[in-house]
Amino acid sequence: MLGHIFNKSQQQKTASATKPAANRWDSPLMQKNIEADIDKLFVDSRKGLWALIIFFAVSIVAYQLRDHTLTGCLSTAVREQLGPAPPDILIDILQLVSTFSSLILICGRIYDSRAAGGTWKPGNTWAHLGFRLVFFPLYFIADSLGAHFDFVFVSGLVVLGLQHYNIWNYSSRAIEEKLTLWDHLSACERGVAGK
Repeated sequence: MLGHIFNKSQQQKTASATKPAANRWDSPLMQKNIEADIDKLFVDSRKGLWALIIFFAVSIVAYQLRDHTLTGCLSTAVREQLGPAPPDILIDILQLVSTFSSLILICGRIYDSRAAGGTWKPGNTWAHLGFRLVFFPLYFIADSLGAHFDFVFVSGLVVLGLQHYNIWNYSSRAIEEKLTLWDHLSACERGVAGK
């Protein structure tokens, strides 16, 4: 059985070695794929900026609402049905755990991408954005948005800024690799065309 597989593999290697280099790679098709990959990487590199812009926009709205409270907006009957607001300390603990977890994940991916042969892609930007934005309504419900706005804003800015750097760094390296491959294919194509 192994002999049959070995012979079959040798026949395939011999058959592929006899083909000219231009037929092994379809250079125009590969160049189109590389071009599409580079375009996608450019689009992906901007996701972090979009997350920061959305975060700033929601932060502006939250800043305007920092002096208002949910209990002030609701009638007494609705407040009684909802029950008491969650304690600030629980939301603070949740935000600290969420922020440190996000920072550890992002920094780990940044470190891995700098190592030779790093394979981790950046995490989902929209998940980080959602986790940062959820604290504005939580503190609003707890009637303490004004006291905690700075904490939410700074932690969100740090996490989303690092995430944007991680995406930009990964995309820049990947684009550089794709451009090197593009140059190699172009040089091979010129070499085949010159013969």
